[in-house]
Amino acid sequence: MLMKHPVKATTKKSVNPKSVSQGNLKSDESKAKFQVKASQEVAVKPKENKVKPVSPPDDPPPLPGSEFSFPLQSAFPLGRNPCRDGPRGDSEKQLKVEGKECEAKGKEKVQKPEKKTEKKPENEPSKGKANESLPTSSCQGRPQIDAPKAIAKPKHQKVKQDDPSKPAPQTQGTNEWKKPPLPSSEFSFPLLSAFPLGRNPCRDGPRGGNENQLTVEGRESEATCNETVQKLEKKPEKEPCQENTIKDPCPSWRATSQIPTNKIKAYTDHQESCTGFKPSEPVPTKPLKEASEKVISEAQKSTASIASKDVSKNLAASEKVISEAQKSSASIASKKLSQHPKKKFSFKEDTFKEPEKSPDLKEFPVPQLKDTITAYLESIEPLLTAKEFKKELKLTEDFEREEGQELQQLLEAAAGSCSNWLTPRWTQAAYLGYQAPVTAFTSPALSLPVQNFSNPKDGYIFTARAIRAICEFKELVDQNKIPVFKMGDNDLDNSQYCKIFGTVRKPGRFCDTIEQYSDSNYVVIAYRNNYFQLPIRSSSGGLLSVTSLVDELEAIVNCPLTKGEPYGLLTHDNRGNWAEAYKALYCQPGNADTLDAIEQSLFLVCLDECVPVPKGQECIVQAQQLLHGGGLQANSANRWMDKTIQLIVNPNGLAGFCYEHSPADCQPLAMLMDFVVDKISKHEPESEADSNDSSCLARHLRFHPKNEYLNLWLHVAMRNIAKIAGQLQIHVFEYKCHGKDFIRAQGLNSDSYIQMALQLAYYNMHQTLPAQYESAHLRMFIDGRTETIRSTSNESKDFVLAMNSRNAPEKRKLVALQCAVDFHEQLAKRALRGKGIDRHLFGLQQMAVENDLPVPEFFKSKGFVRSITYQLFSSQVATSHKSFMVCGPLTCDGYGCCYNPQENNITLAITAWQSSLTVNPEQYGKAIKKSLDSMRKLILKTEGKSVGEHPCHCEKIWT
Repeated sequence: MLMKHPVKATTKKSVNPKSVSQGNLKSDESKAKFQVKASQEVAVKPKENKVKPVSPPDDPPPLPGSEFSFPLQSAFPLGRNPCRDGPRGDSEKQLKVEGKECEAKGKEKVQKPEKKTEKKPENEPSKGKANESLPTSSCQGRPQIDAPKAIAKPKHQKVKQDDPSKPAPQTQGTNEWKKPPLPSSEFSFPLLSAFPLGRNPCRDGPRGGNENQLTVEGRESEATCNETVQKLEKKPEKEPCQENTIKDPCPSWRATSQIPTNKIKAYTDHQESCTGFKPSEPVPTKPLKEASEKVISEAQKSTASIASKDVSKNLAASEKVISEAQKSSASIASKKLSQHPKKKFSFKEDTFKEPEKSPDLKEFPVPQLKDTITAYLESIEPLLTAKEFKKELKLTEDFEREEGQELQQLLEAAAGSCSNWLTPRWTQAAYLGYQAPVTAFTSPALSLPVQNFSNPKDGYIFTARAIRAICEFKELVDQNKIPVFKMGDNDLDNSQYCKIFGTVRKPGRFCDTIEQYSDSNYVVIAYRNNYFQLPIRSSSGGLLSVTSLVDELEAIVNCPLTKGEPYGLLTHDNRGNWAEAYKALYCQPGNADTLDAIEQSLFLVCLDECVPVPKGQECIVQAQQLLHGGGLQANSANRWMDKTIQLIVNPNGLAGFCYEHSPADCQPLAMLMDFVVDKISKHEPESEADSNDSSCLARHLRFHPKNEYLNLWLHVAMRNIAKIAGQLQIHVFEYKCHGKDFIRAQGLNSDSYIQMALQLAYYNMHQTLPAQYESAHLRMFIDGRTETIRSTSNESKDFVLAMNSRNAPEKRKLVALQCAVDFHEQLAKRALRGKGIDRHLFGLQQMAVENDLPVPEFFKSKGFVRSITYQLFSSQVATSHKSFMVCGPLTCDGYGCCYNPQENNITLAITAWQSSLTVNPEQYGKAIKKSLDSMRKLILKTEGKSVGEHPCHCEKIWT
């Protein structure tokens, strides 16, 4: 939990840029936007740095062998994830001893490889190093950049949080920096795969029968990634755009005529000594009992198959309901329509006129144990056979009667001392303690409408307007003018809007931390792996005008710098790897200032290089670019994934946001997106109050040249981002036959209706019911985050079986649909009111962890493991404009599905990992369309209303 009013961060930097003459070019320092030192005839001589960089070890650290399983087989020691596997058990001491024995064996087996170094010619310039002293270039038009000098380190006040519920005391940087030790133990070795051998135990769920198959596939994928890295190292840089693009030729940020080079102001001053960084203390995690792995292994082997004989039983049970339904028309009762009025929010001028009153929020409660257990049993029954459910019933009753009572009392005591017992623990376990990459695993992406840039100037104007709109939205947040929405009679919490600006997630070896600089007055522009600090306010304090921002963006794009080192790739890696690389990167001369400037910015703006877009795949390419950058050959290096907000713009018109999820949920980003689109579409003329300050100049943030140690981490990150980008399949499509208007006209809840369509499509494709997850917000409560809606139920099972039965009449299917939708709506309401299942059970697990109690067998049971292994992760992210959100799946053999229901259409984005042979997002998308069509036909054939239907986009159903 972040502070509502973070400490103001004051920044005072004294920059002494060196003037550079190119020909007879002279400019006044007070008027020039940039200054670069260059020589017309004399070559710039490299200068020695005052601070000696960290030297690599005599022998490079040994890489892990295939037999070395501690701790490299998992992002967590001994393959344990405290978020999913639950609290520590009784055999903790035994596992510690076994871990030490395994560690000793690993040290004996691992031998240091022979040192192999390739000597480069002395006169060969380094590629992509814009920040070191360059030799004289044969290119007369490109100025040279001097080696950096020392600069005093700015002092920032920051909010640093180890515990999200409590702000940490302010810390100031020390004047002495002790260089971090080079890797001397197995904990410093890099994980050569972000999810080793193609599997991440945190997200993929329990180990199953197909683990050996995934292992082979993972090795093949790793070999393919290694070949890709080798090819990229040998292959010269080529134009990113090819055939079959949206526009021909591919657009570029640079115009035909470049701006004069005297507008460039190189950031050549660096800090002489690195201070202020304190690596976070490792938080050891305790593994679970070995017995849990056996239970988990058996759980995935036996999935709940739905016997065909259940069809007749389920259909017979609903005959009584049918007789009552036949009294009226077969259509869904129209009286429900009044319960779902249209709610369309628009940003008008008077919307944010006055500051909003503080919302009246509730403290987050602890549900009754009996209610949670009853709901839990209902949720697992459709996933298990009758024999399995009978066994789970006895185990659950024993838990409720024995260990559950003690854990419930402990949880109620913990809840009595705070307003929200869940959010700090959930943020720590689900986000900060989760060591897999944020890319595709936890960070979603949200698209902006596709733009049409006829020339580079249009791209600059769009980006400048978006930057200013985001800054204006931030001002509304600071002035407490964001409208307070209601759910019934209850106010909703707006505190998350304060947590997305100036926020960064800093890597830790075992646990990350959140820092916020909400008073930051600049943004960082990323272009061709170079980073530039761009002020957003003039000396008078007002926001810069769009014209001034356009000039600065144009100057940045035309800056004569080579492509920077791909340090942004490090932020895509496993959090443990990135934490080790971060320490090595931070301690190099000058890098501390650059890293601080990036982390303390208000948000990041990524000006990407053009990528090819095949016809008809604009949304898919857009999702790839926003989610992970497209891989090594695209724009993955032009990112900084630790920043909460990244605005990404491509010259081909694809734009959107990448969102680091740990500080807040997706609703603030959705409202921000609508606000930005409204502002851009209005084309408001600039007022006289807009500031045009020529002294607000962007400056280049330079990194010190990499050493061999950083080069090792970069190669590991390259392999991992290549695997993520290559293995994540994405499919985006728009269902045009109808939207939520048609669904509401039948008196049905649109979200519940779509959830049933997703479940029906999954069953039609895989012939089994999924454990289905839908996120629900808890903003009714103070600092509320999310709860889980378990969409799979006995009612949804009856509906799926009825739709697949040839003998079931249409009216019977209709009743099954209505019952399933109504029951899901009840589940959603319970979750929104804090009476869900998953978060309560999570709290009980945490009580066992915090009080050193043994793990109850209930949390290792087949039913519990099966119910939390979500093969179908879904989330509704509704926006006013045409947009879609995309996120990765929760399991290796599951789907991630985000949808945006609008009045006349539904946009869906589906993801799945290619390593699994059982999932295919494109085929699943076709199955969803088929399910929605069959449900629409069912309603219309039973005298349902055709309001909101678009026959022109669908096949005719009347023959």
